[in-house]
Amino acid sequence: MPVIAVDYDDVPALKALLEKHNVHTVLSTVNTVAPGAIDNQNNLIRAAEQSSSTKRFAPSEYAAHLSKEYVSSE
Repeated sequence: MPVIAVDYDDVPALKALLEKHNVHTVLSTVNTVAPGAIDNQNNLIRAAEQSSSTKRFAPSEYAAHLSKEYVSSE
């Protein structure tokens, strides 16, 4: 598999890459614990949602055990 550098701040470019490589399923491994890092995954979700080739998205924290300090009580 190729490794492709991306700019998580550029949703249209992410969408274009997903379509260019005909990505059906995204298994996100983005670190969502680091400050501001959740924005990277949110942008990847937006790009996957807009992509004509992407049909499934599994977020980084899927089935993960998160400690109380990372879980919002709102």
